[in-house]
Amino acid sequence: MPTFEKFYRVIYMCSIDGTGPVLEYQRRNSRWTDVEQNSLKLLHHQFISTIINFVLTSINVLNFVDFADWIYANNIDKGITISPVFRVEYLGVSALPPDLRTLALDRLNAGLDRYQQLEGTVANRCVEIISAAKAIIDSTPYNQEDQAKFVEHIRREDLVSTQPLSDVVPEWQPYFEN
Repeated sequence: MPTFEKFYRVIYMCSIDGTGPVLEYQRRNSRWTDVEQNSLKLLHHQFISTIINFVLTSINVLNFVDFADWIYANNIDKGITISPVFRVEYLGVSALPPDLRTLALDRLNAGLDRYQQLEGTVANRCVEIISAAKAIIDSTPYNQEDQAKFVEHIRREDLVSTQPLSDVVPEWQPYFEN
């Protein structure tokens, strides 16, 4: 890694949009072990301020609490942001059908309940990011047209992916059956 102590300030932004297979599906050709290792190295670097941005999508929203669990397990108490998808709305949570939206909110609420019972700045940070994910869902209405575009997009993605989305996020399986 280059020497950064000569610079007044270095800010590095990582986009981590899931953990494990969810990240690997959404960020083709990435490996979770590499992303995790490099991100943790940057987060603990003496001369670099690191921000991890999680872009909430219909692919990763059902597994968002796994990301919060990763933050908690790695004692990350700062530098985390959550944002909705911009410019490609059909990849965002507007494409979540009502049953998957309910499931996502149920999982987020369960994670929120769990972290609200814990003490410390990292647990508080997990509460904040889970609440932010919920707020994105709550402020984004379902759009059936976005869902249709999402399914069409994923069908094309699955042609070149190492595994189909329905293997990575099985809750989507019924929407890809003919």
